[in-house]
Amino acid sequence: LVGSVSQSIRSMKVSSTSNWKFQCFNVYCQPIQTVTVMNIRQCQMACLSLEQCYTANFYRSTKRCDVFFEVLYRDGTLVGDNDTIVLA
Repeated sequence: LVGSVSQSIRSMKVSSTSNWKFQCFNVYCQPIQTVTVMNIRQCQMACLSLEQCYTANFYRSTKRCDVFFEVLYRDGTLVGDNDTIVLA
């Protein structure tokens, strides 16, 4: 008898736009996760690792990745920011 291992592999097309970031309308809206990463690819992977992730901001100068929940995305907009790449 051989047991089976189930795996959940999440994939999606992630587009990136330089010099923009996601910003919530509500002052209480915060990222569901903030991590320090080496590059934008690691930020994409951080987003893909969370089922609830809908968008993320990658800050080039600090290597910070802010991950936002899908519901929060509906309560925000894109704003210009020369240091940021938004992933959606």
